[in-house]
Amino acid sequence: MEPAAQDQPKLGAETAPPTSPKPSETPQAEPAERHILCAFDGSLGARSAFEFARDKIASRERGDDLVLFQAFESLYPPGFFDTVSEGTRRTLQEQEGRRLTEAVNELHKLAGTSGSVPCTFAVVAGDPRSELLKHLNSHPVDLVVMGSRGLNPMSRLFLGSVSNHVVHNSPVPVVVVPTASDPVGGLAASLRRGLTVEESSANP
Repeated sequence: MEPAAQDQPKLGAETAPPTSPKPSETPQAEPAERHILCAFDGSLGARSAFEFARDKIASRERGDDLVLFQAFESLYPPGFFDTVSEGTRRTLQEQEGRRLTEAVNELHKLAGTSGSVPCTFAVVAGDPRSELLKHLNSHPVDLVVMGSRGLNPMSRLFLGSVSNHVVHNSPVPVVVVPTASDPVGGLAASLRRGLTVEESSANP
């Protein structure tokens, strides 16, 4: 029995070039929204850090949001009010209450400058170092942005005591933003968790 004849291409006929299989196209995942916390204490450095987060990091298109966080620390040590007269205690507590009200009003105004990026604020009582870390461990925060210096003159050390403490203990990346007049803080920030989001994310 003769083998079946195979169709042969005719001379002059156009033949389609061989096609290679297309690689499977995997759709790119949309970047997830980020919850960005800005530590605030009323200082110029903290305000600059918020503006940096608002203008350079947060993205409305991605669905990011900002949280202004302030830990309101009393001017007086624990037990102090027990050592003064009732009248003095009442006066000092009223002053503390006015400070708290002013802080809340300032945060409310600052949150209103966030433009199209949603912004809320939170005020708690206590040491900024411990309260900030407590908040990070109990709330969905993806990134912390803070200034390198605070209002407390006793904290004007290398990187500042609060930012230095948070950089070393935060469970999420930290961006430390120096003010224009703080070159030492800027150098220190670049040596730690990074002055940019990319550097801080690469060194969790």
